[in-house]
Amino acid sequence: MAWLIPLLVTLVVVTLSLLIISKLPLGVEVDSLPIAFVSAIVFGILNALLSPLVNFFKWTILLFPIALVLNVIIFGLSAKLVEGFRLKWG
Repeated sequence: MAWLIPLLVTLVVVTLSLLIISKLPLGVEVDSLPIAFVSAIVFGILNALLSPLVNFFKWTILLFPIALVLNVIIFGLSAKLVEGFRLKWG
């Protein structure tokens, strides 16, 4: 049960971050708070599933760009999976 509080805090922070990012002119669009919440859940699940691959590429500074690209792919895949969460430029 001790794992639940950090998980909920992370979920709230990611949800609020998505809402803030959607208000900036960066090309990220989120329709509503529930969509941001669902997007945060999907992003977290994809990140949990693919984080071993991302962490594999973080072990050296030379492979850091690959880890960055994988994180962008995870973000884009989240936008593709959730209706109402869009990336304007790709």
